Amino acid sequence: MTTTIDYHLERSWHFLELVDDEVERGELEEAGNKIWGAAAHSIKAVAMQRGWPHGAHRDLEEIVMRLVDDEGAPAVLYT
Repeated sequence: MTTTIDYHLERSWHFLELVDDEVERGELEEAGNKIWGAAAHSIKAVAMQRGWPHGAHRDLEEIVMRLVDDEGAPAVLYT
């Protein structure tokens, strides 16, 4: 499996493209899974760009919190 930034970006867009079909079929749980997959791959792509660890699911929360801190997001988003 490739671990490049482009791979994660492609997978993220792929999952997003599938969401509408899942919703139209009433498969809301599967649509949620696709949205989660898209978000996870996007987060991993950003982590790779910044040289941050991203190999485990538990890394994703840390990545998001670091992004919130780095980008100066409003505290209401994470309190």
